Amino acid sequence: MAYSGDHDIKDWEKTLGVNLHGVWMSSREEIKVMMGQEKRDDSPRSSRGVIVNVASAYGLVATPVNIPLVSYTAAKHGVVGMTKADAIVYAPLGVRINAICPGYVQTPMIDQMPDEVMQKEVARVPVGRLADAEEIADTITFMLSPMSSYMYGSALVVDG
Repeated sequence: MAYSGDHDIKDWEKTLGVNLHGVWMSSREEIKVMMGQEKRDDSPRSSRGVIVNVASAYGLVATPVNIPLVSYTAAKHGVVGMTKADAIVYAPLGVRINAICPGYVQTPMIDQMPDEVMQKEVARVPVGRLADAEEIADTITFMLSPMSSYMYGSALVVDG
């Protein structure tokens, strides 16, 4: 964790590699598969496939000054931008692409944050707690379903 002026290039590249390049490589392969398959039927809700990229609420805003996650924030902004750009290209071809932008979720990454920082952040969450991973998975399930068939290029925030 560092600010731009203090960031080591190796750590910067690792963070972008995992959080942006990894998402791009997965999406690229998913698109190739989806472009090789046909829609199930001719209904407006049918598609060749659906991609939900995992971004972050910090893909839409900056992290607070007490949380030095500039490389993570930059990577997640990149995921949102890639999602929107790809959605424009692939929507007419029958592929739906969106991103989910979770807020704080109980994960090993969060466990690394100092307690006093997390207490302040959780206090800002309207429901007063971190999300459970299943809550994010449930939202992704909705995004993959025909119930979200008119969503293209959305960055859906799930932040309590």
